[in-house]
Amino acid sequence: MNPNRSQRKSCLLSILIAVGLAVGYEILSLDGWLGLLFRQFFPDTTVYAPEWNYWKFRWVRTGMTKERVLSLLGTPLETWPWDSNPAVETWAYTRSSEDSHFELRCIWIKDGKVIGKEAEYYVD
Repeated sequence: MNPNRSQRKSCLLSILIAVGLAVGYEILSLDGWLGLLFRQFFPDTTVYAPEWNYWKFRWVRTGMTKERVLSLLGTPLETWPWDSNPAVETWAYTRSSEDSHFELRCIWIKDGKVIGKEAEYYVD
C-alpha cells in the first residue's frame, strides 16, 4: 500500500524540521541564542590561537589530560591562574583584538586534567 501524497508531504516536512533543528543546535551549541543575537549588535573582534579548531574544542571533555588538549588545540593564546583557586590554570584559546566583544573559549586545568570549559559570546 503506497502512502498518499499528504502522508509523504508530512513525512518530508518532519525530516526537514529534524534536520533544521540538528543544524541549528550545531550552530548555537557554543554560544546559544544570546550569542547569535549579540553578534548582530556587537561586532566580533575574536582572535584565535594558531591551531584553534571549533570541532576539536567541542571534543574537549572533563578528565581529558592537558597533553591531549595540547595535541587537539595546540598552545593557548594565554594562560593564568584562576582567581578563586590558584591551583587551577585557565587556558584561553581566544581573545579580543580590541578589548571588546568576542567568542570566549577557555579551558580549566587542575592537576594536569580538564575540570571544565567555557564557551560564550562575551559582550564588553
